[in-house]
Amino acid sequence: MEWHEFSGKATLSTFTCISIVPVSMSAKGYGRDKPYCTGIVALEEGPRISAMINGVDGTNPQDIETGMAMVLDTENLDDESPALAFKPA
Repeated sequence: MEWHEFSGKATLSTFTCISIVPVSMSAKGYGRDKPYCTGIVALEEGPRISAMINGVDGTNPQDIETGMAMVLDTENLDDESPALAFKPA
């Protein structure tokens, strides 16, 4: 296995918005009134990965489009539970 750097640019392949949340996401303020979104993004370099989708309104999934350009979101990195996240470019 080798480490590879990637550009942080991606395309949204598919997504879902989740309103029935696990305790860990409830502790971050997500729930029925504030769903969070997650999806599969295709990195510019080819691989597809699962990631949180930030910067979108989970209560209006009709405003989120597959195929939209995404960029890596490093604003809300959490040291206790780091996870990849992307936002609209």
